Amino acid sequence: MTSLLDNLIDVIYPACCIACDSILVSQEKLICTGCIVELTPTDFHKYENNPVARKFYGKVKIEKAMAYFPFVKKGKVQKILHNLKYRDEESLSEMLGLWYGRYLISENLNTQFDVIIPIPLHPKKLLKRGYNQSDGFAKGLAKSLNTDWKSDIICRNKETSTQTKKTRIQRWYNVKGIFSITNKEYVRDKKILLVDDVVTTGATIESCANILLAENAKSVSIATIAYA
Repeated sequence: MTSLLDNLIDVIYPACCIACDSILVSQEKLICTGCIVELTPTDFHKYENNPVARKFYGKVKIEKAMAYFPFVKKGKVQKILHNLKYRDEESLSEMLGLWYGRYLISENLNTQFDVIIPIPLHPKKLLKRGYNQSDGFAKGLAKSLNTDWKSDIICRNKETSTQTKKTRIQRWYNVKGIFSITNKEYVRDKKILLVDDVVTTGATIESCANILLAENAKSVSIATIAYA
């Protein structure tokens, strides 16, 4: 009876691809096969001098800088991120993490990190949204890469205004001093992969990476869903 009801709902309200709005067919989840094929990874992990790495030159030492997809305004990646942040698609972030982790395994990057840590949301924002999209991405990555995942190592102490439409300098001041480490002994001598949803100026990641290194993390690498 439940299966029949589910099938009826699917006919009346068919699930659509969040990237192109086409109707999903059997076995497809959230993103259609056509869009998956079109979403080409950046391959930044292959090059030390890549656009993400260059954002941090002279600011903080980043071991490896990676981003899954390039961000194009009004493109499919933007639609995916919009659904991830504002349309309650919590499972999407973990799915993307699983995909990216499998891709990195194919590139022999599965043994380079001791723990994967997401950029945290402020508790008020987490309560309002219900989930942290960066945490889901980190969790999916950790599953694929078979490494530890910790969501409670970095604490966001102050609620900040959105980074959207801020200049690079405004973004830096907006996140200055807002993070702290909850377990300093844990990060000591760890090779950490720091995860966020999208990197633009890099101010938020820079702030987190600096406090991890200040507490004697062995190295900090970064991975994001998208690079803008």
